[in-house]
Amino acid sequence: MIDPNPNAISSSCSTRRMRAIQPITSVPSYVVQEEHTSLVASTPLSFNQIPPVIKHKEDNVTLAVDPPIQGFSDPELKGTLYILTR
Repeated sequence: MIDPNPNAISSSCSTRRMRAIQPITSVPSYVVQEEHTSLVASTPLSFNQIPPVIKHKEDNVTLAVDPPIQGFSDPELKGTLYILTR
């Protein structure tokens, strides 16, 4: 995921059907692996309420998207890359 507002995108590895890259307005909440393990162990009312896990964060990234993403004027997106998984 890149958050160079206002042209932010999200990539998700989820079992739900969604585009691999989608526009977002802000970085979604996330937890580190240790927090995720604790949340899952507590048997929550809904596993859908557990935030995704951050696997990697990289600042100052340039992402070239081909074919271009509809709604983005620049084929190169710049910002911070967040890799999140569910």
